[in-house]
Amino acid sequence: MKLKTLIIAAMLALLTLGGCSTAETASSPDLGIDWESIIARIDADTLYEYGWYADIDSLASDAEDLGTITFSNYDPTEADAFKSVSYQFCIDYGEGFTLTDSGVVFYDTPVYCVTLIDNESDGSYLGTFDEDFNLLSEEGEWFLAEDKDEYITLCLENCRNILFGKE
Repeated sequence: MKLKTLIIAAMLALLTLGGCSTAETASSPDLGIDWESIIARIDADTLYEYGWYADIDSLASDAEDLGTITFSNYDPTEADAFKSVSYQFCIDYGEGFTLTDSGVVFYDTPVYCVTLIDNESDGSYLGTFDEDFNLLSEEGEWFLAEDKDEYITLCLENCRNILFGKE
């Protein structure tokens, strides 16, 4: 009897979703990012030198499937590694979007999306920056003792050095 109830509930959910109208969503733009040369440049030693980690084996598929690649301050290939740091810090580079009342609006240039999550308090900060590190959007509260602008700029510069080589 439980299986029949679950099937009926699932069918009702699908019918309900099918009848909903949603705001039109823009498709993700082709930003012309040369993922192949970027990924060829990235290696674990360089990441470690800057204090970053990435799942090197999945960078190409992430770039192709998601339009972004991610660096973090913990090793994402190790289970529960995020628990070994006092806060989780990730930078995504590539496609970015913002949500509006009209739906999803994609940025027309690559962006850096910064995510910090405090493991102790569940506080968080999210910021989106353009390629010149200009702030496009942010939410949440800065919880680190370091100066926000200086710290983020330093981290984004390090990320850019990894992606494109030192300037």
